Amino acid sequence: MKIQYILSSVLLVLPLYITGNVEQDYKKDALCVEVFTEGIGWTHTFGEGRCPAGSNKDEYSQKLKKIDSIVEVGNSAQQAVVAIGEVLRQKRIIDSLNKNQIINKFRFSTINENNKNKMGEDFFKLLTKRNTKLSVGIGEVIVFITEGSIQDCYIPKFETNYPYKSGKWFILSNQPVCNIPGENLKYFYPFYSNEEQPSYNSIHPVTFDYKKKKDLYKICVKVSQKIACKDKAKLDIDFEDSQGFVYNIQSPKRMVIVSKIENDLIEVVESYYDEDLKDYIDAPRKININDEKIFTSFDQKIEFIEIQNNQLIYKIID
Repeated sequence: MKIQYILSSVLLVLPLYITGNVEQDYKKDALCVEVFTEGIGWTHTFGEGRCPAGSNKDEYSQKLKKIDSIVEVGNSAQQAVVAIGEVLRQKRIIDSLNKNQIINKFRFSTINENNKNKMGEDFFKLLTKRNTKLSVGIGEVIVFITEGSIQDCYIPKFETNYPYKSGKWFILSNQPVCNIPGENLKYFYPFYSNEEQPSYNSIHPVTFDYKKKKDLYKICVKVSQKIACKDKAKLDIDFEDSQGFVYNIQSPKRMVIVSKIENDLIEVVESYYDEDLKDYIDAPRKININDEKIFTSFDQKIEFIEIQNNQLIYKIID
């Protein structure tokens, strides 16, 4: 009887013990989802509050993480596209500015009919006016010679412009447009900014497209497309074929500079670029204009006329 009573007690207790473990295991293995409701608070799959410690929330968390990941990737992709677009836009602006810095360094000078230099060949040209009475003070240049080359040019005899939202592109009348050393020969660059806008001024080439059948030209400012055009331009009527001396402001130079003026005595510096040293060499000279009326420098004859109000009056002569 005693043994039977013990066995009965074990049988009565054992199911309760097993049932309790099964319920706890189920909560651990089953998916527990937490929900927050305004006015009620947190509830979960098995009751009130947060999921019990050790509950299986992995699948739910992974889904949330996956969704967050998708959203994050989507936002990142969108931001990346925007960023790439901005980088490309900035690059176009920088490239344009760099290009303009290069083109802006070129200048134009006329050539006389006796010029014998070959097209595109570098040579030194006097830019100071010849056979004209000139005046300079201390620190100013008596003779200015620079290196450049002969380039093909056109001189439009008309004006045209193409306005856009914040500016315009245009061509000016009687202002030369020329080939630039190192650039495509079909492009002719002005020596002025032919784009007007608030942020910066730019130089854009001008194209001359010949239509043989009608013997007409289409002359346009070239930007992303040909704009500010004159569709029916005739040579020698709407524009002239020409040539000019084109030089870079950073090209090697030969100069005579006034360093001192005192009574009839002047001091000058002959400055020239040495190709071997890659630098300028300065040679000082003293001249009494009463004793030396004609002074020769860099193959140029300088006639000293007088000194007046601390200004040297002179002329470059043939």
